Amino acid sequence: AAAAPGPPFLPPPPQPRPRPRGTGCLPTLSLYALSGAVLGAYLAALSKNGWDLEALSVNPLAGPAPSALLAVGALDAAAVNCKSQAWRVASSPFVVAGAVDLVASTTLAWALARPLARGLAAPWLSIPAIYVASGVVGACASASLLPGAGPQVGAPAAVAGLWGAALALLAARRSLYARRWVTAAVLLVLVGGPLTVLCILPYTNVFFVGAAAAVGALSGVALAAGPGTG
Repeated sequence: AAAAPGPPFLPPPPQPRPRPRGTGCLPTLSLYALSGAVLGAYLAALSKNGWDLEALSVNPLAGPAPSALLAVGALDAAAVNCKSQAWRVASSPFVVAGAVDLVASTTLAWALARPLARGLAAPWLSIPAIYVASGVVGACASASLLPGAGPQVGAPAAVAGLWGAALALLAARRSLYARRWVTAAVLLVLVGGPLTVLCILPYTNVFFVGAAAAVGALSGVALAAGPGTG
């Protein structure tokens, strides 16, 4: 008698594809928190200014008066150096001068979130840590090198720190980025260009932004995810 046919061949079930780096919700929540802090500081400064925007001759970035910026924590080198107001180096990374750098800084931070989340270990914690550390060191550099400067805001510099981290990660962890040349072009042109413009606008300076970018680059390498990190 012929042998009974065996069970029909069934192909193995498809294996679930691993989730790419940077698609979790925690990095997004950390960006919401940073953006909310910057927006809150801007609204508080407007409130101190009676909800009025100053003339463009005073603040060309569509924002309040310098006194209102100082009231919400903008960097004042003289106050830091001579009046024991060192807390301003920690508050200034969350202060913008007006709506122009508010929109630019938050948009660039969100644009940097994905490449950072792909390369950083624990990006939900690393991204805000790099943001704050870069802004604080940039503020210290600004207060030291420009002791006579007027009010300076640090949100653009802190975003420059995220930019420096993204560039460093792209160089150190190239295998994590499938389209590394496209990512490099975006970082250098579409992000680096606006940051350069922000650097030369009033209420910030090249020392603030440059020091923050350098700290961000070093932090990005130090906090980079290892080859086996998911």
